[in-house]
This record gives sequence, C-alpha cells and structure tokens, in this order.
Amino acid sequence: MVLVLSGCAAIGAVQERSSTIQLQGASKPQPARHVEDRYSAVLRVAPYADKRSTASTRKIGEIRATVLDIHATELVVDREVSGIVTAALTDQLVASGLRIRGDANDVASTVQEDFEISGSVADFTLNIAARDELSIAVESTVRDARDGRVVWSGVVSEKRDRYAGVTGNSKRTIVGFLDEALETVARRTAEHARNAIHDVRPELFRQPTVAELTTPDVQIMTAPPAGGRERAIAQPGAKSSVGSLVITTRPTRARVYLGDVYFGLSPLQLQLDPAIHSLRVELDGFKTSTQKVSVRDGETTELELTLDK
Repeated sequence: MVLVLSGCAAIGAVQERSSTIQLQGASKPQPARHVEDRYSAVLRVAPYADKRSTASTRKIGEIRATVLDIHATELVVDREVSGIVTAALTDQLVASGLRIRGDANDVASTVQEDFEISGSVADFTLNIAARDELSIAVESTVRDARDGRVVWSGVVSEKRDRYAGVTGNSKRTIVGFLDEALETVARRTAEHARNAIHDVRPELFRQPTVAELTTPDVQIMTAPPAGGRERAIAQPGAKSSVGSLVITTRPTRARVYLGDVYFGLSPLQLQLDPAIHSLRVELDGFKTSTQKVSVRDGETTELELTLDK
C-alpha cells in the first residue's frame, strides 16, 4: 500500500504551501497458498463509508510538534480515508484466500458473489505531539448474498502511542507508523470475515478446516458457563451460542480473571456465554482494573485497558 501524506496550513491550501511525500508502505500481501481459487468463496467489497466527525475526508490529525520535513499544522492523506481503508482491506482479503469480485487480478466483474462485506471508518486519527497518538477503528459487516443474512459483524480497532525519540519525526516515520497500524486492522478484519464465511459455507473452500485467527500474541481460550461446566466449541456450520471477548492491556501480560477464575495473560481472546461478565485485570505495580463487559451471541467485543500506577 502506498500512502501519501500532506501537511498543509489549512484545508484547501494551495499546493505551494504543502509538504508531500510518497513512500512504499508494507508490501502487498500474497494470496494464501493453501486455498485454490476455484474452491474459495467470491466476495464483493463495497466501498467503505467515512463516518468520522471531521469535515474533511482527507485530514487525519494535527501536527503539534516539530516534523523534520513538514512545516504545517495539519496531517492530510493524498486521497479519501474511506478509499485507503477499502484498498487495504481488499488486499488482506485476497491474502486470506478469498476471491474478490471485480478485482483486476482475481475475479471478473461478471462472476456472482457469494458474500458481500461493507462497513465504515469510525476513527482514523494520527496526532503528532510530544507523544504521537494513533487510533483506527473500522466497522465491518459480512452478508450472505443469497438472502442478505448477516454472518459476521464487528469493530476492529488499533490504538497506539509512541515517543518519536531524540531524532524526532519525519515523513518516513509517520507513514511507517500509520501504515503498520492500518495493516494490522485490515488483516484482523479479513481473518474474522474469512473464518465466518467458512463457518457458514465450508463447501466453498478446499480445506475442511480454517486456521485459528492469527492476531499476533493473542491467546484464544474458552470460558466455562455459569455453573462451572465446560462448554463444547460449536463446529463450523452449527448455530452459535457464544460470543467473543478480545482483551488487550497496556502494559501487556496482565492477569485476566472472570469472577474468581484466572484465564491467562493479556492479550487474550475468550469465547464466552452471552451475558454481562465481571472482569478483573491485575498486574504487579499497577492498580487493579474491574469492568462489567457485555458479550453478545455471535459477536466480538473488544476491550482495551490502560492500567494506572
């Protein structure tokens, strides 16, 4: 993916007052080798909508600290944020083994899709300051093209902050920081979408099973229902009666408890009964955090906690 960042004194400023850079971001992912095209599902990617509160479709943040090669107060991308997100997600869906209807390198536009994915950009912000703060949140819904039924819906988000260091920021470091976070969000969305599609239409895939989600460093565990009896994981195609809770903390490797039951160290993904759960997170040297979390049937809830000293 190629990102172009512009810093301009005001939206609509003339080109002479802007600073522009074009760098190659993360290389375009390669399609999954274990899925042959004629066996995989065909997906149509509807253009994502920009639901952010900003009036500009290209502005993504403010510049409040020195950037070596940008003399401006606003951070602007070269094209609409919705288009950037749609393109990044399409690349990751292809890499996951899905065939994309209308993609120049994959399926002709005349081929009927099996599923459609659509969504919106809820957040796409990078503010350059003493500590750079980045936040991306993308909402997605996958529907079966046969009847319009929703097979998966969720929000995948990524929040990061960093100190640019004694050398400070440059166009290159800004693009790299943003590109890596966007790739993470797109990859996680594609993984969830592909697994959901496989669950309802496994006959469209050559492989009889789907690998576990590959979100880096996230453990997948199953919580027992009330009463302490263990729950069997539903097989692909079976009716879901669990929801997913993804827990990330800063710092990581915090102890995660539901009630008085210890489930592991963060980051952690749990399959839980649909209900309101009492969550406790502990880490030596930090204050204990307690939360009430609602988990809904067949949906993924993501919880990010920053622990206080």
